[in-house]
Amino acid sequence: RHRYQHSIYFSSVQFSSEQKLHVRGILAKYRLLLFWLECAARTLPAPVRFIPVSDSLLAYSITMNRHRCKGYFSIFSFFSILFVPYVCGLANTSRESVTGVTLKIAFDSSPSDDPDGYGGVADASAIKSERFTSPESLDMVHRLRRVSDCVLVGRGTVEADDCTLTVRRVPLFEGRDGQPTRVVLDPHLRLFKDVERKYQMFQDGHKVIVYHHMQDELAQSFSENETVNLVNVSVNNELSNDMSIETPTFYIDPTSVIKSLREEFDINHVMVEGGPATAISFLEKRLVDRAIIVKAPVAFGKPVPSKMSKRIMVNAGLECIGHYKNAGGDEIECWVRSGDDWPSEDGKLTSWP
Repeated sequence: RHRYQHSIYFSSVQFSSEQKLHVRGILAKYRLLLFWLECAARTLPAPVRFIPVSDSLLAYSITMNRHRCKGYFSIFSFFSILFVPYVCGLANTSRESVTGVTLKIAFDSSPSDDPDGYGGVADASAIKSERFTSPESLDMVHRLRRVSDCVLVGRGTVEADDCTLTVRRVPLFEGRDGQPTRVVLDPHLRLFKDVERKYQMFQDGHKVIVYHHMQDELAQSFSENETVNLVNVSVNNELSNDMSIETPTFYIDPTSVIKSLREEFDINHVMVEGGPATAISFLEKRLVDRAIIVKAPVAFGKPVPSKMSKRIMVNAGLECIGHYKNAGGDEIECWVRSGDDWPSEDGKLTSWP
């Protein structure tokens, strides 16, 4: 903007035609470079408003005439500028380029009663919930969080892990609005009723959205934290998939959650990170667009069944397009909605997230 204002000043001052031509050439190159750099930064409306494309191209043609003796260099510079967005990361997959719902969930290698079933999701014999996948898989999870608008879990995951769901193992993209929003499904707001426990997620200053079905007046009394947004949504009265609950209970309708996130919070890419009951509820509603299944080569002493199977994945409209083993020894299955492609630039499963 500073250089552009100088060009206006320049037109009102007496210079020789040779000086004007030389300065215009410099300004034209600067305008084009700024235009493509701002495109790369995903702020396209701004440069379009104050730098007309036709004006930039016209000015650049003056530059080419001024430097005919350096034609090869000018042409090279022009095409280099065209590729600036790719150098700066415009071609990289970011939060804006992937939408829908991405499910990620991990299992151990213990056998399941279901021939198509996956292993356990936790060790009931452990005193404290511990990570059981490899560091490479954990890095992948943080990369997936980084390209997501929000990370969604059920109440049980927060109770068991006291997780923060933030991006820590990889750097955040420049120009992003901080950490992805954390979303928790807690129908009865039990996380707030336990006053003795102070969950990290509600203390770190990052945004949290909690979906529930309590009365609004009662809900507001549970939280005075400005970073926590309590949202009342519709529920379904069906049998819960949570293994710890054997009686019919109210659970939050994931369709209402997705609609609320999109319309009220402008969240378009949702990462569902667990637990299995939450994952199954999204799969049963056929809301999952892609899934990453991590199978670790470890066996729990007393595995907590997940109730998840490949049959549930197929019934959700997904198909497995391949699998690979990462450097940590975990097997990664990649699922997408039938007919869709994996959201990587080169089509390789290992390139995204």
